[in-house]
Amino acid sequence: MKVQCPAKVNLFLEVTGRRKDGYHTLSTLFVRINIYDVLELEFANGGKPTLEIVDELDTAPLSAGPENLVMRAAKAFYRSFRIGVGVRIILTKRIPMGAGLGGGSSDAAGTLLGLAKLFQIKLTAVRKKKLHDLGV
Repeated sequence: MKVQCPAKVNLFLEVTGRRKDGYHTLSTLFVRINIYDVLELEFANGGKPTLEIVDELDTAPLSAGPENLVMRAAKAFYRSFRIGVGVRIILTKRIPMGAGLGGGSSDAAGTLLGLAKLFQIKLTAVRKKKLHDLGV
């Protein structure tokens, strides 16, 4: 399965406060632009997700380790939905890193939605909220 993860441009961004976990609350308006990272997800042996990265821009190396937002999203999804089947994730980077285009957060959101689709999890209101909470 392939998932396109769009870049975005913030039309405005205002920090409105700070959450208990240290992250900021935001008020923002953004628009997608026609640049996409691509996630490929396929079932694999083992009971956990793995990540490979293809950097089409040949920029600074991006870790495929546990700090990567795709892996963080995948592991949170696995814990929350009690998944025991392996998945191989290939992330093709086309959004420039560090350019403020939201590639990492888009990739994480794409991971959550892609895994839900791959595992055929019906997105009821409760499950949509769970995915939203994971994304936050």
